[in-house]
Amino acid sequence: MGYSRKNDDAEEAYPLLGAKNATHKEPEWKQYLAAFLASIISFSSGCVGGWSSPATPKLLSGNASDLGGIRRLTIEEVSWVGSLINLGAFFGSIPAGYLSFRWGRKKCLLSLAVPIIVGWLMILYNFNNVWFLYIGRFVSGISYGSLNVALPIYNNEICNDNIRGRVGIFYDLMQCVGLVWVYSFGAFSNLFWVTVMCLVVPVVFIFTFILMPESPLYLIRIGREEEAIKSIKWLHGDDCNVDLELARINQALSEGKSTDLDDSLKENTDPNTDIDCENGTFCCPFWEIISNFYKGLSNVTIKAVLIAFFMFVLQRTCGATMVQYYTDSIFQLAQSSVSPNVATILIGIVSLVSSLVSIMTVDFLGRRFLLTFSFFVMTLSMAVFVGYLTMIQNDTSTSHSNYGLIPSITLCIFVAMFRLGVSPIPWFMAPEIIPTEAQKWAPSTIVCITWGTSFLLSKSFLPAINASGQLPVYSFFLIVCAIGVLYTWIFIPETKNKSRQEIQKELGAVTSCYEAI
Repeated sequence: MGYSRKNDDAEEAYPLLGAKNATHKEPEWKQYLAAFLASIISFSSGCVGGWSSPATPKLLSGNASDLGGIRRLTIEEVSWVGSLINLGAFFGSIPAGYLSFRWGRKKCLLSLAVPIIVGWLMILYNFNNVWFLYIGRFVSGISYGSLNVALPIYNNEICNDNIRGRVGIFYDLMQCVGLVWVYSFGAFSNLFWVTVMCLVVPVVFIFTFILMPESPLYLIRIGREEEAIKSIKWLHGDDCNVDLELARINQALSEGKSTDLDDSLKENTDPNTDIDCENGTFCCPFWEIISNFYKGLSNVTIKAVLIAFFMFVLQRTCGATMVQYYTDSIFQLAQSSVSPNVATILIGIVSLVSSLVSIMTVDFLGRRFLLTFSFFVMTLSMAVFVGYLTMIQNDTSTSHSNYGLIPSITLCIFVAMFRLGVSPIPWFMAPEIIPTEAQKWAPSTIVCITWGTSFLLSKSFLPAINASGQLPVYSFFLIVCAIGVLYTWIFIPETKNKSRQEIQKELGAVTSCYEAI
């Protein structure tokens, strides 16, 4: 790419590119600021996800007429309102990785505010037609899925290795802020004003994040060195060692391109193929892609993709998302002594506090420990909740007022542990372990499949409880959490305070888990 001289000079001056210049203390507050403002779009996604919690009981009872005069909805219709954001996220995640490479990280993130704004406007002005609610939720979900891919990539690329974990939590932290925002307004306002306050957030995002720089790694990748240098100086300070930063970026790009699967895709020169792999699209026939996939099962890219994929599957199927979407209804069905409105706000506050604790501990305790510990405590709390449900199901003659706090306590602990590790870590750990050049397809593929899984769960959650009761549903979540404990302890690598190059080398050396399979 024409930067080999700077790369060589920097390597001679600083042989360990993973280490920072010990004599220069970089001002990191601008990196935090850029990541924080980028994460306002996650604030907006938290509003999108949490909106169904205060909306569900109002829509079922017919108390949402202030929202465009919408009529009373059935359980089936409400299940669509709650789940369609996941279907939108499924489709939105498909092009997200490609668009972040084609348009750039910053432009991609800014564009994601548009579907959310359109979605809220359609919900506000639904003209007493449930299809406007459906389309509005689906359109908002498109951004919901896309930002899951684009935001972690941007935040991962603009910050130093030593703060990457804390910055990575911003995605989940701001989502929790969005939940508290919508839960609080939902408890004391009608659905119209709840929706209006949700609409304000993506507008604020556009007018603040537009002032932030593009990712230097992306700018170097497309050959815009002067802009990359400006971005580096803004993020790291005017007196930073630009040559060293450029060398680090070039090394990350060169090592990202060296994975076996990426090479096998780029080596295809079949004249019958007319799509350019270098621009981020596949240039191989379908059967050759499949063949290359199996040939690459032992390489770093596939190991990283498999690790990330199963992290997300466990995250989506552990049940915490259902608690987020249907908090009001869950506490009503569980016969909690705490009112649903209070319980909903409590869940939101616990989520926010737990996410803040995660920021302070993730770079100290490590990703692997927090994931395993979170799943372990989630398993215990869900076991107690399942025991409570068994009690009230089998003992109908006994008053349960003495046990009415059990749902509130257990679900608060469950959600707190989810936000401590299981929710935030996969989102920023996937860009950490997946090579740079594979990020144009791998995160989108992983997130697409997991959002599809989330859609099926959220769509079937209320109908399943209505048909078979709560016990089988929450027993399933209990089993998933128990599996999560074993998986994270056995298979997840530790990436704390490690450069991208160190992570890739360690993944290349790890053979016991996947080669044994």
